[in-house]
Amino acid sequence: MPTFPYGLSIAMRIIGYTGGSLGYILQRKSHLRNDSVPVSKRRDSIHRPLWWTGFLIYLGASLVGDVFSVSSLPIIVIAPLAAFSLLFNALFAHFLLHEKMNRYAVLSTIVIAISSTVIVILFNREHKQNTIEDIHALLSKWIFDVYLIGNIVVIAVLWIMIYHSSVFANKKIKSIVYQIISTILATKALIFAKLSYDLVVASIDEKTKFVNPVSLIVLATAIVTIVLQIYTLNKSLRYCSTIITIPIGYSLGIILSSINALLYYETFLHMNAWTIVAVLFCIVLIIVSIFVLCVWGNCIPNKSQEDDNDDGEIIHLDSPE
Repeated sequence: MPTFPYGLSIAMRIIGYTGGSLGYILQRKSHLRNDSVPVSKRRDSIHRPLWWTGFLIYLGASLVGDVFSVSSLPIIVIAPLAAFSLLFNALFAHFLLHEKMNRYAVLSTIVIAISSTVIVILFNREHKQNTIEDIHALLSKWIFDVYLIGNIVVIAVLWIMIYHSSVFANKKIKSIVYQIISTILATKALIFAKLSYDLVVASIDEKTKFVNPVSLIVLATAIVTIVLQIYTLNKSLRYCSTIITIPIGYSLGIILSSINALLYYETFLHMNAWTIVAVLFCIVLIIVSIFVLCVWGNCIPNKSQEDDNDDGEIIHLDSPE
């Protein structure tokens, strides 16, 4: 199973993020419309055509992007590419949710795009296909188990606190926490999806059986984390603007993906010192720009759609769909 050309994989990953941005903006719009009507007339997400449209666009775009990126791109490249989605997120939020961008948002988006592009250029190298022995060696590292358990504990604690702590009665805080959980799950899903792909390819190349305990556990973990990530992302979209939650998710995702690249694939060990400095500098620029975007560059909802209610919900939209 050959890998795809580097340039094509980059282009398809960006297209995937574009479709994904449109998808979750449509889901967000569906939630806002549903919240704008009396409680008796509200419908669950699965009974709203607009929500389904957004969900299917998001799912399809993600699958297209993942097929190319998982097979051909290093983990450290995939995460910064996600920052391109901020541009599409802002554009779709402006045209579909009537939110406005200020100069800080524009400047931050440009810096993010340039920094991400530099990382992509620095990592333009031949993709190394892992053998079954390589994958088993990765999975047998003690730090792999410790880090995985730590992630599970953090997710469990946050999930419990959402339902049992009064702090999370604030819907914006709840939305941000759901986004954090979704991001942690997304980075784990990417790792296990890439490992699953490598196992399938290695099984074909080495003419061995894919059906074995290790392969099945990796594949099952990838499926579970993907499903939970989609669920928690939808929860986040329900309570707060994507202009706040998505940048937070991307900044955390870039950090976690960098850690994943170091722990699982030892990416930084195969780079020279100047390349490492340049990549880390670009990562810092992306994270700082995302912070600026969140604090000073947030899109402002159209005043006709705002209401100063306690939970910060935007109301007075069209009928639910």
